[in-house]
Amino acid sequence: MRLLLVEVRRFFTRRFGLVMSLATIGVMGAILVVSMANSHKPSASEIEYAEAEANRARVDAAAQQAECLEMTGLPPEINGEYNYFAGEDCSTYDPDLVDTADYLENVITFTQDAPPLMYAFGSLIAMAGLVTAASFIGAEWPSGGMTNLMLWKPRRMEIFFSKLGAAVITVTAGAIGLSAVFLFLLWVITSVGGYVGDFSGAWLGNFVEQCLRMAVLPVLLTLIGFAVAMLGRRTAAALGALAGYAVVFEFGLRLLAQLLPGLYYLEALLLSPYVVAWLDGHYQIEDNSYYYDDYYGDYQDRGIDINAFGGISALVLFTAALVAVAALVFKRRDVASN
Repeated sequence: MRLLLVEVRRFFTRRFGLVMSLATIGVMGAILVVSMANSHKPSASEIEYAEAEANRARVDAAAQQAECLEMTGLPPEINGEYNYFAGEDCSTYDPDLVDTADYLENVITFTQDAPPLMYAFGSLIAMAGLVTAASFIGAEWPSGGMTNLMLWKPRRMEIFFSKLGAAVITVTAGAIGLSAVFLFLLWVITSVGGYVGDFSGAWLGNFVEQCLRMAVLPVLLTLIGFAVAMLGRRTAAALGALAGYAVVFEFGLRLLAQLLPGLYYLEALLLSPYVVAWLDGHYQIEDNSYYYDDYYGDYQDRGIDINAFGGISALVLFTAALVAVAALVFKRRDVASN
């Protein structure tokens, strides 16, 4: 425990970590300034018009949803007429999905803009955590600090998990703190120069769930950055390996899967589909070929469906395996090797 507290203090005081924190705060400020510059406080007449349009849209959506529920289970063709609702997901016509903010022009709305902005800002924090964790452990090897620590404290697993815990605790605390400040400032901006929106129970529950899902991402990327840097023993080697994965696999393999017929399943070897599935609740790896469906009498696409549980399970298993390999290599590594 004492070593963990020491490592947490060291992580907090590292200059690179402070630089990354300031850079993240700078980007946060830029996002808020741009959002404020492109918005205005809507007048009473603008809000009245938007509410009227939203009410009309809700009535239309309710009628479409009722028709969809009636027709979705029927064949695609009835008495020579095409049934557009055959097999349709009727929840897409839910009247509650219509938002008054949809009819306000050039107005930033908290309930509408906070979720995508949190995705963007949370992704930025996660990448900052990855780089900072890689730097934290990668700088220890060339300087000789890791070698001295292993000679002073031979219990290597205690060293490994103390440093790992320090990285996770610090990044998580920073992510929670910066996200809270970001949301508070965004609420202030929308209150003063925008539109707050309707904080209904359904919206609040979905938004809290989104934030909790997003909070997992910095932890996972911190663990990955730490493990890769522990294996490579250099910050540059760790970042190079991660950049190589992004170029060769996330770009190259994805392009190959999309261009060559029948190779859509290669996308399942990447990490990004599982990240999207965890954050959005669902992701489909689409095939670039089609098959004829006798029931619908049409060509249908096919692919691999990944739900939220499948997404987080794959990410946790991959991260745990990578950390386990890094721990095993660290335990057996020659203290004099460099």
